[in-house]
Amino acid sequence: MKAIALVWIAGGTLWLAAGLVNDGTHEAIWLASDTLIAIGIAGLWRANLHSSRRLGVAGLALTTLGRAAFVVAEIVSAINGNDENALLPVGALATAIGMSLFGIAVFRTHTLDALGRFVPLTVGLYPFAAMFPIVIVTGEPSSLAISLWGVPIALLGAALAPKTVAAPTPGRARSSSPRRPAPGMPPEAGHARDSPDVAPILNWKSLGTDLRRASGRFRQWKAPQ
Repeated sequence: MKAIALVWIAGGTLWLAAGLVNDGTHEAIWLASDTLIAIGIAGLWRANLHSSRRLGVAGLALTTLGRAAFVVAEIVSAINGNDENALLPVGALATAIGMSLFGIAVFRTHTLDALGRFVPLTVGLYPFAAMFPIVIVTGEPSSLAISLWGVPIALLGAALAPKTVAAPTPGRARSSSPRRPAPGMPPEAGHARDSPDVAPILNWKSLGTDLRRASGRFRQWKAPQ
């Protein structure tokens, strides 16, 4: 799981950097980020954080399609030398809806601890809260808002880092000391010989019996015939 976590952290970091770079290398950075995130999505399939819930399966399937659209769009944009590509908003919308569904499934299954349960859902909801409203109001996407999507993406990796696949829940350790019986009740079976208070008494009784028997046999042997 740590390898997948690092992939998500690297993908989110590159996504953030790609939106802040305006030179000719930003298309290559976008493509590298999309590729890493696609690998991270494959890792989510394997980790099964959604516990095979239908909502999570549908969400990951839609997210996978959205990320595939992103990769193809970045390749086309790199060839054409511009970002005028209809696949980019399609990929963003599919990824946002898919991660939202997957995030709800993860939240319900409690497979991530504490605040980590909210991170997958945050990845899905961020475009609806920060990216799409700007497009609706201004008619143009905001490069800053798009690049900041890398923050929750990287945080998803941080949430996955301490997680292990199918980690067993540690049980409560049982005390090795014998339980004391209730007042007026005999000790439980098997505890008498283990109890430090009872065992010495039993040993002394046995020793006294052996000594009495030996003494009796000695007197019989010494008695005149």
